[in-house]
Amino acid sequence: MTDATIFQTMQVAVEAAQKSPHDTSKVGAALLLADGGVISAHNIWPAAIEKAFGRDAKIGNASGTIHGEMGVFITAAQQQRATQDARLFITDPPCPNCAKNIAEAGIVAVYIDHKGFDKDFAQRRIRDFQALSLAIFAHAGIAVYTVFRKQERVETMLHPSAPLAEAPKRKGAPYAACTAHDKAGEPHEIMALMHPSLGYDPAEPELDSAKYSYDLQPLNRMLMMAARQGLRIDGTSVYSSRVPTSRELVNIVGAGITHLQIGDDKKARDIHGPQALKQLTSQGILKT
Repeated sequence: MTDATIFQTMQVAVEAAQKSPHDTSKVGAALLLADGGVISAHNIWPAAIEKAFGRDAKIGNASGTIHGEMGVFITAAQQQRATQDARLFITDPPCPNCAKNIAEAGIVAVYIDHKGFDKDFAQRRIRDFQALSLAIFAHAGIAVYTVFRKQERVETMLHPSAPLAEAPKRKGAPYAACTAHDKAGEPHEIMALMHPSLGYDPAEPELDSAKYSYDLQPLNRMLMMAARQGLRIDGTSVYSSRVPTSRELVNIVGAGITHLQIGDDKKARDIHGPQALKQLTSQGILKT
């Protein structure tokens, strides 16, 4: 890939960020797909959440926004364009949760605009990026670069070796499932277990964080597996074995999912998932 392509695609991400409705944190993302196509998105409140709750309310313990990275993966799946082997261009350093989604979506390289590191949000969360997000990328074999558009320079931040072996599946782990369709209209069944981020070595210690872990929640994995294969999820066919987390619920609403079947509504990771579910169902945003 030429430097010109890198600068052009990063410019697409920058222009996407400018469309974000967020007052203080505008994030843009652009995917350079394996077939050469480009998809862009920015952080946003799903329309149903913004209408019902406004922009300041929490959904459970999660913000009501879809992160820019998640937004571009959702867009790819809705357009039935596979993210496997794509390159991701983003205006800001990604949080650990987005890093896990990036790995699961099959991204081979991440390019970050250098100006993103100077923003207030990045400065406050830089430890999470350096200690956690980069560790996830290293485990998954994802290269990371910093892009200086005006100087027309690209610097390597992380050039990892081959990804580590995938961690073994956990018996009895929560899971999600759905039906999704390819461009030919053929149905595909997706089942996603809660699972450590791709490349995570279970022999290593867990992440040193009260907020983040290596585990990728099942509905988030389901969304990324659909994006990876270019499959559009049927928004009325989604199943979760337990009450999802707040962040999972916000993400599936952003993905256009309107119905959710829950196997055991007494089980949840924490108290915030049931709170978020009650908020969304009481407003008719999600039907269970």
